Amino acid sequence: MDGKKVSFKVFLVFIPFLFFILLEFTLRIFGLFNPQSLFFENKNIDFIQVNSDIGQKYFDSNKVPVPNMYPQKFSAIKSKNTFRIFCLGGSTTAGFPYEMNVPFPQQLKFILEDNFPEKKIEIINLGLSAINSFTILDWIPQIINHEPDLIIIYMGHNEYYGAYGVGSKISFTNNGLLVRIALKLKNLNSFLMLEKILSFSMFKIGDKSNGTLMEQISNKKEIPIDSKLRQKVYNNFDKNLEIILKDITNNNIPVIISTLTSNLLDQPPFGKNSKEDNESIKSIKFYNKGIDFFANQNYDSSKICFNKARDLDEIPFRADKKINQIIKKKSNDFKIERLDMVEIFEENSKGGIPGDNLFSDHLHPNPKGYALIAYSLYKKIIHMELLDGDIITKYNGPNYVTKLDWEIGEQRLFRLKKRWPFKHQIIDYSNYTPYGNKITAQIANEFVFKHHIWGKAHEDLAKYYESNMKFLYASKEYEVITKMFPDKKKYLYKLIENGKKSSLWSVVEKTCLKLLKLDPDNAIVRYDLALSQRSLGKLKKSFENINQSIEYGALNDNQLAYALFLKALILIDIKEYDDSKKLLSRIKKDYPSLIKVDSILKKLNQH
Repeated sequence: MDGKKVSFKVFLVFIPFLFFILLEFTLRIFGLFNPQSLFFENKNIDFIQVNSDIGQKYFDSNKVPVPNMYPQKFSAIKSKNTFRIFCLGGSTTAGFPYEMNVPFPQQLKFILEDNFPEKKIEIINLGLSAINSFTILDWIPQIINHEPDLIIIYMGHNEYYGAYGVGSKISFTNNGLLVRIALKLKNLNSFLMLEKILSFSMFKIGDKSNGTLMEQISNKKEIPIDSKLRQKVYNNFDKNLEIILKDITNNNIPVIISTLTSNLLDQPPFGKNSKEDNESIKSIKFYNKGIDFFANQNYDSSKICFNKARDLDEIPFRADKKINQIIKKKSNDFKIERLDMVEIFEENSKGGIPGDNLFSDHLHPNPKGYALIAYSLYKKIIHMELLDGDIITKYNGPNYVTKLDWEIGEQRLFRLKKRWPFKHQIIDYSNYTPYGNKITAQIANEFVFKHHIWGKAHEDLAKYYESNMKFLYASKEYEVITKMFPDKKKYLYKLIENGKKSSLWSVVEKTCLKLLKLDPDNAIVRYDLALSQRSLGKLKKSFENINQSIEYGALNDNQLAYALFLKALILIDIKEYDDSKKLLSRIKKDYPSLIKVDSILKKLNQH
């Protein structure tokens, strides 16, 4: 009898668990309240796609705008020739305030592709605005499953105000353990159902303002330097980073982690520092002292003051010294590769103090800064011998970036700097000075504020240059598009056309080779390839390609005349004068409209 009572009590205890197991099973069967996954995988498709809506897992749309991630693709089955990198971080990794070609993961891809053309380079940019170490921790198991050759981590700026940070609206506790448990539960359909019900019942119209994500996500606007919340941040970041690095290293995956750099020279502290007895009142005083020391070329003292000003800021949107100390300690503990980006930016700044020379705002680099991060990562990859090669490329600023890309960033910053916590540095658009010309600014404005397509924006600017006979500038715009979308033939043809008009023969050659991979029997492209190679002095290759162009038999009479004429010129270049004479005579007979033939024949006969 007693045994039956015990069994019944045990049964009663397990009833709730059984209910939730049954509920979870039912919800999964019917596809209800499915958790957000970092990747979309389909057995019938040969690629895996990044979930652009992954932000919905971490951000409550009733409270803040939900940031999106670019929906990139990579191969479902990784080939032996593939070198795959995952880049993790917040808005800096995403490349804010710029677009597709500017972020450091893409700049790194450009460098690696140019230096290792035989390799298939896959760089998956998992940068997402306003996330921090909690989100990255949640992603790591999924990333590990996809065979990374390298993981790059650039995170730490958002530990205060990012999702689940101590100063964030997207936070229910300062206890890191509880946050980590909650994120695990978010993988359950039943938990998401309950969360949705609670969210709906607590929904309040008007929670969101029209401010920036930076403004809206901040709950505790100011976090004093002596606040216990600061220590919570350090504890949470330390533990999260430890788990992240442990998971990565236990799977023998190479990893590079970077210290975090920020704008010291041209970004005053955000905090009001209103309390005279508060230690943080010193932040603005230190900043002003730093300005004075810098003006007097006392750079060592200036750097000390600027760093103290940042560390004492009551609104810590920039990672402080202690965040970087944790990064350094953990990289040493786990014996992983570290980039000291602070030192790198100092080495490339006047007096060793980074400012607007490399930054667009308080912490996001400008295209030069993003390119510097990419180049530094490239050197580190070679140093780690992850790819077999030498350091060929030099740091020359951003690759495949035009003034339009700079302008897009400036336009986006115009809105950001009008809002908290900035000091309303830009008041009116009428006061805005374009980075490029007025047309570039207009196109960038339409892209940013009217949600135009990035490729279309570059195409519009290219067409403007074409209409004004500025073919070199048009070529640069088409080159950027084709670099990002190498399979779009339309832009490849436009690049060849403008490259020929502006004598960018190396660009023409490279573009022709790309097109011939897509369409190997294209006689016209083969002709353009031969033309570019002759101009570059690659006479043997030029001769081979012009012969192939002619042999295809796809040229019309006019095209064939020019092809034969080019062949005759190449024969002269390689000193095959007799063959050239014969060919020119034939051209003169069959195509009398080519007036240049007579003069060249006369010169040959004299020779």
